[in-house]
Amino acid sequence: MEDTGYTWFSPQYDTSRPPSLKTTLQPSQTEDFPENFARTAKWCPDGSTFLTHCEDRSLQLFTTSLSDDPAAQPTTFHQPSPILDFIWYPTASPLTPPTYCFIASVRDCPIKLLDASDGRVAPRLV
Repeated sequence: MEDTGYTWFSPQYDTSRPPSLKTTLQPSQTEDFPENFARTAKWCPDGSTFLTHCEDRSLQLFTTSLSDDPAAQPTTFHQPSPILDFIWYPTASPLTPPTYCFIASVRDCPIKLLDASDGRVAPRLV
């Protein structure tokens, strides 16, 4: 193997004190699911938002700025059937609207590319 002159150092963590909780975010509740909860959460690749798959068959989008306003509600994308899985587009970012999308698979429905800004089926392949 060729020597590139690069040396890797393991990260150093301060574990002498416990982490502190900054905020708690809850998915929105509905009459049909008064105790709605998030089953899965995945960060947008740029770290600005995260998407949750919830018990009420919805995908809920939270922004990291919600920690400044805990009363703010997530953007909710209701689905017709249970959600099987979802994944962000590899370079998704709200700063680049054409890439701000994710793929969702919903039971008994075709796999769809959804625009994360409004939940509509994206009419483009990026």
